[in-house]
Amino acid sequence: MEAAAQWLVIAVIVLTAIAYAIKGLGWLVENEPVYLVLGVLAVGAIAYFWYRSGRPATSRVDTGAMVTRARRSEQLLVESRRVLEREADALQNLRFEVRDEVNFEVYRQAHRESRLIADRWYEHKRSAVETRKEISAGLNRLRANKRRLDRMSGGTTRRGRFNQEAQAAQSVIDSLDQALSSLSAEVSRGARSLDAHNRQTGRLRDHIRDHCGPRGRRWFEQLQARKKRVTGTGTGTGTG
Repeated sequence: MEAAAQWLVIAVIVLTAIAYAIKGLGWLVENEPVYLVLGVLAVGAIAYFWYRSGRPATSRVDTGAMVTRARRSEQLLVESRRVLEREADALQNLRFEVRDEVNFEVYRQAHRESRLIADRWYEHKRSAVETRKEISAGLNRLRANKRRLDRMSGGTTRRGRFNQEAQAAQSVIDSLDQALSSLSAEVSRGARSLDAHNRQTGRLRDHIRDHCGPRGRRWFEQLQARKKRVTGTGTGTGTG
């Protein structure tokens, strides 16, 4: 009996509320139609945003283009690293003489080409770093979307669809993660090759300074002056 009485009370309250709502709508239609229209629009807007809040965020990450750029950046880095390594080996195999003025022009040209090779690697590295930043930002958006999909996949009538979308998002994340890791590893390998290359370039620079007579010393001073203008340092211990 008590349960029946409770349901009866609830039914009376609901029906009364509906009656007053209908009466209020009738009054608005007759007296304030503008407010009625605005109210309907407001309810529609609230319903729309509520519906959107329950949907997973749409991912606007062009993953295919990102992976393509990452692979292209990595390929350019690999090619320039191999050039660095070949040049470092060639410089290491140079046999210097104590008095070596006759080879000054050969050494000067070799030093110039060596620096250009290093500059090209740096250009590819800068491009790769920008690509890494773009991929990292895309991964952050995708992971946020994946977490939302995971939350939406439980206890809803659309659970199966959200599960499928979550699995697809994870597959994309894994692909970008792999591209990012591979690109980062190549940047690290290239940096080590650059260090070895710079040591050999510095060895050649110092030989020109010490064993190519007045021209070699003058060339070295001009080189350091240019370096000082560019970087603000002019010590002779740096590479290049």
